[in-house]
Amino acid sequence: MHTRDLELRLDGFRYFYRFYPNPASDVDPIMFVSAAFQSMDAWTKAVTHFNRIAPVILVDPPGVGASDPLPAHYDADFLASALRRVVEAVGASVVNMVAPSYSSLLAYRFGQLHPGMLNRMVLIGTMNELSSRYGGVFEESLELLRRGRIDTFERLVLRFLTCREHLAEKGALVQRLMRSKLRNLSPHDRTQYEENTKRLMLLGPLDFGTAPRIPTFVFTGEHDNFTTPRYCREVAAALPDAIYTTVRRADHLVHLHQPRTAASLIENFLMGRPLENVPGCTPMEYFRRSRHARNNPSSENDSLVGAPKYSDPAIGSAVALAGGRV
Repeated sequence: MHTRDLELRLDGFRYFYRFYPNPASDVDPIMFVSAAFQSMDAWTKAVTHFNRIAPVILVDPPGVGASDPLPAHYDADFLASALRRVVEAVGASVVNMVAPSYSSLLAYRFGQLHPGMLNRMVLIGTMNELSSRYGGVFEESLELLRRGRIDTFERLVLRFLTCREHLAEKGALVQRLMRSKLRNLSPHDRTQYEENTKRLMLLGPLDFGTAPRIPTFVFTGEHDNFTTPRYCREVAAALPDAIYTTVRRADHLVHLHQPRTAASLIENFLMGRPLENVPGCTPMEYFRRSRHARNNPSSENDSLVGAPKYSDPAIGSAVALAGGRV
C-alpha cells in the first residue's frame, strides 16, 4: 500500500504527510506523528494494521524526517499549527492522534490549542520538561556531534534510548538498527537533531492546568531509560482523563520491541475496547482528575479512580544515567 508524499509549507518551511482514506469506515482518521530519528516510512506496518479500520494520516512535521529542519526558536505552538493544517488538508474535522517521544509534546500542545479537533490521544514514551533532568546530556550530545565524535555520540544516545541488558536478543537487534541509523546521519539529519534537541532544552514544563479534556492513553516500555515509566506515569496522573501502563520486555523504542502489543493497545483504546485483553502489559491504571486537582497536581488522592497498587519498574534514575561515563 503506497501513496505519494503531499507537501505543505508553514512560514516557508516544507513538511510532508501521507493520507490513506477508508471510505467504508466511520472511525475518525488516525494520525501518526513522526518523532526524532524517525520518518513516515517507519509507520508502514501501522498503515497496514490501522487502515483496515480507519483512514490513516502520517505526518513528518517540520524538523522531522524528510521535512525541512526547523530552527529551535520555533516552539510547540508553531508545530501544533502545522499539524492542524494537515487535518484541514485531508478534509477532517476530528482525528485521533498517536505520537511517540518528542512528537508527544506536539500532540499535547495540539490538544490544548485545538481540543475540538481531537477525539482520543495516545502518548508513547512521553515527557514533561526534560532540560532540568537531561540538559547536561543534551549539551554533551550536541558537542560530540559538532566535533565529529560519532562513536561517543552513538554510545551516549543508545544509553538512553535502548536497554539491551534487559532485553536479550531483541534488544541487541534494536541496538544494531539504531547504531546503523546514528552512524549514517546525513547533514540534514544532523541539523534536525541539533535544532530539535535545542528546542527540547527551551521548552518549559507542560501546563496541566489547561490539559485537554479528552481520553488519553499513556504508555512506554518497562525498561525505558529516557522517558522512564515513572515520568510517563506522572504525566498520566496529571491529566483529566487518562489510562497508563507499561509494555513488558520493551524500552523507549517500544514499537520496535513489541510492535504487536503496541498496535493492539492503540487499536483497543481508539476503538473503546477493554485494554485488559491485551497481554504483555502491567496492570492498567485509570486517572480521573477534578478541576481542583488539575490545578494542584500534587493532590494525588483526588486523581486516582480504581487504580491498582503499582510498583514502578523504572531502571535507575536520570541522575545516575546522566552522570555515567560513555
